[in-house]
Amino acid sequence: MVSVQTLDSSPPRRRLGRVILGALLAISLWWPALPAAAAPAPAPVATVTTVELSPAAAQYGDITVAVARVTPAGPVNVMGQPVTFLLDGDPLGTGMLIYTGSGVFTAFGLFTREIAAGTHTLTARFDGYAPATGDSAAESTSEPVSFTVRQAPSSTVLVSAPAAATAFETMDVSASVSSPVSGLAGTATLYGDTVPLATTTVAVDGTVQFDDVVVAPGISALHVGFDGDAAANFAPSSSAFFPITVSTIATSTALQLSDADTWAGDTVTATVDVFALPSGATVTPRELHGTVEVLVNGKVVATAPVQPNGPTVFDGAQAQIALDAAALGLGAHTVSARFLPMAGLDPSRSADAPLAVRPIVTTVTPDQGTVSGTPSLPASVAVRVSEERGGEFPAAGTVQPFVDGASIGDPVALVGGAAEVTFAGLAVGTHDVELRFVPLASDRGESTAQVRVEIVADPVPAPAPAPAPAAPATALLATTGGEVPWRSLGAGLMLLAAGVVLSLRRRGAV
Repeated sequence: MVSVQTLDSSPPRRRLGRVILGALLAISLWWPALPAAAAPAPAPVATVTTVELSPAAAQYGDITVAVARVTPAGPVNVMGQPVTFLLDGDPLGTGMLIYTGSGVFTAFGLFTREIAAGTHTLTARFDGYAPATGDSAAESTSEPVSFTVRQAPSSTVLVSAPAAATAFETMDVSASVSSPVSGLAGTATLYGDTVPLATTTVAVDGTVQFDDVVVAPGISALHVGFDGDAAANFAPSSSAFFPITVSTIATSTALQLSDADTWAGDTVTATVDVFALPSGATVTPRELHGTVEVLVNGKVVATAPVQPNGPTVFDGAQAQIALDAAALGLGAHTVSARFLPMAGLDPSRSADAPLAVRPIVTTVTPDQGTVSGTPSLPASVAVRVSEERGGEFPAAGTVQPFVDGASIGDPVALVGGAAEVTFAGLAVGTHDVELRFVPLASDRGESTAQVRVEIVADPVPAPAPAPAPAAPATALLATTGGEVPWRSLGAGLMLLAAGVVLSLRRRGAV
């Protein structure tokens, strides 16, 4: 019989096997187990979000109810998750989803003043849901919904205002603005007809107060307009028109001239004073303004603004205007002043003031009182013209001689205030000649001077002596023995000598 022994059959070997087996068991218990491979997470369940208004606000202050619905495409629970409502892209508020059946979760938003007047778009956004365990839901956003909110109405009433006033007088006006929607704010404007007079803020209780308002003459009615608020949530409104009468203030004008009788070329100062009537009534110096016109013989020659004379209207207002007397012309004039005021004052006119403008006196001075000449050599005289109130330039003009009122010769122009006057064409005798100066400028006066001119006849030249007649020649005959004629011989010798001299002169001339 054959027996087979295994390794474990011997006692020592069996003990060693047991030790190894125990060690392996201990190691297996102490060594951490390797994790199992993680399973892939399931994809989020798709969702669809919609929004509607039920109802939308008709006007500012009304309630708007926004309803958002989230519908998952699979079995996922999103109840209690938020939905964000966005107005024109900006967050408006949130609502919590509740399950409303048929796999639909619904959230509500309730809004009033959060939505301003105007046209808007509303959207709902679900940001998704990712729990620690279980299925998750994907985010989604609704399509926008458009709607319009009207402004809240307002009503304006003019409460109190005076029915009559005087120009520049201050007054107080009160009004009230109301709306069925609380929270009204903004500004209100007081109008005179269609002209804005003042603007102020509407109080919390809707009262409006305009203090120290000035209403100009010509305005026939007042009314108050509510301008609305900065956010344009409240509609503007206007009160009824309130009649008013504004009276103007009378004025007086006084004129004083620095000189009533003056020379041409001088300056006359016209001082014009303006006062309110009755003196100082409701007018301040700032308001006593306007323009003064100076009239000469009914025609406007100068204008200037008036300025207050002092700190109170009792001092009046004044304008001073310089008038060039030469520009007014020579002679007598009538001067007056007219006040053309700003709105609220009546125009006025001064009494007439006389003004005489005299020409500048000129003087003609000849250098001689008596001059003489002949018809062929006329007499002349040097003259100089001076001005009594002459300026830096010499007199200019012409000097014309007159005899018995008739002019002789041409006028002679002054050069440097002087001229040489010639008396041509006068007959033999004594003449009193008037030298008349005619100025070039209209503001210079004419002047004259007298000169005595004595004209004597030209001297008559003595007649040339007539040549002596030649003696008759005597015929010479041959001597026959008688007595020689010595006188005839002498005459012949003289004629012969004259002929020789004449011949020599002719040769010299050649």
